[in-house]
Amino acid sequence: MQRTARLFLSFYFRTSVVYFAGMNEQIISGSEAIRRARNLKLVPDAYFTLLFLTCDMRTGRCGELRKYERCRVRPAIREDTFRMDGDLYFTFEDLDTGEPKMCFKRLIRFISFPSDYKLLKIDWYNGESDD
Repeated sequence: MQRTARLFLSFYFRTSVVYFAGMNEQIISGSEAIRRARNLKLVPDAYFTLLFLTCDMRTGRCGELRKYERCRVRPAIREDTFRMDGDLYFTFEDLDTGEPKMCFKRLIRFISFPSDYKLLKIDWYNGESDD
């Protein structure tokens, strides 16, 4: 089997469990999720939970679902640091380890916010593109 076919199959089987896990999930737009996560910086001791798909272009590995339970938004990265536009990235800090992290915005699949921390599915493709 070709490498791209194996990569696609592993991506499909890892994510299909999450997508078909619940039919009664709440949906939030991508721009609204980013806005609410940024506004949590103003609330002391508030954090959010983030689930996203990984994509490593150097090694060609992608599709692993990664979860960080206690996150806060950190300042954006400088655009001249990377080959791609800085607006494509979502930068955050893992409060458990204190390490800075980042992911592609469009690969964020679920997010939860304070008071109930119920996972909200992010819909990036509903016609809004103002993130």
